[in-house]
Amino acid sequence: MMQREINDEVNIYAAKKARELGLGVILDLGGQDIELKQELIQNCTIVSPNETEITRLLKRPINVFNDEELKLSCDEIRKVYQNNNLEFLVKLGSKGCLFLDKSNNILKQKAFKIESMKIVDTTGAGDCFTGSFTSYYSKTKNLEKSLLFATAAAYKSITRFGASTSCPTYDEVLEVLSLANEKL
Repeated sequence: MMQREINDEVNIYAAKKARELGLGVILDLGGQDIELKQELIQNCTIVSPNETEITRLLKRPINVFNDEELKLSCDEIRKVYQNNNLEFLVKLGSKGCLFLDKSNNILKQKAFKIESMKIVDTTGAGDCFTGSFTSYYSKTKNLEKSLLFATAAAYKSITRFGASTSCPTYDEVLEVLSLANEKL
C-alpha cells in the first residue's frame, strides 16, 4: 500500500518492484494535489480515492452515487492511464464506501452510525480506512468482510483526536462491529 505523501518516483519504483514479485499494489490517492503520473497508475492494482480525489483524477465532477456514471468514469480513468484491470476502493465519508472491480461490479458498504460513539475528528480517517482494508484483505482475500472491517476501523478513528494516534487496534474494531451488530 502506498499514498501520495511520498514522492511519485519512490512510489513508481516500489509499485514496479511489487508487481515484479506478483504482489498487488494499492494506492491511496490522498496527499499531494498534483497530477498523477501514468507510470504510477499503470503499476497499481487498486486506487483508493475519496469523492474529491476521483473528481481530480477525471478533471471534472462526477456523481459517485450514480452507478452507471461511476462505471463510465472509472472506465475513462482506466483508458487514460492505460490500466484496464484497475479497481477502485472509493471512500464516501458518512455514506460509507464502495468497491468497483475490473469488471465494473460494485460492492457497497454503508457507514456506521452508533449513538454511543461520538464523532470528534475526521483527520486521518481515510488513511485508516485504506490501511485497514489493505491489512484485512491481504490476510483474508474477502472483499465484503474487508470493506466491513475498514469501515469499522475508520468509524472508530473518528471518535478520537489525531491522525495516526486515532487508528484503532484489532480488538477496538471488533468492538465497533459488535456495537453495530455486525460480524466478520
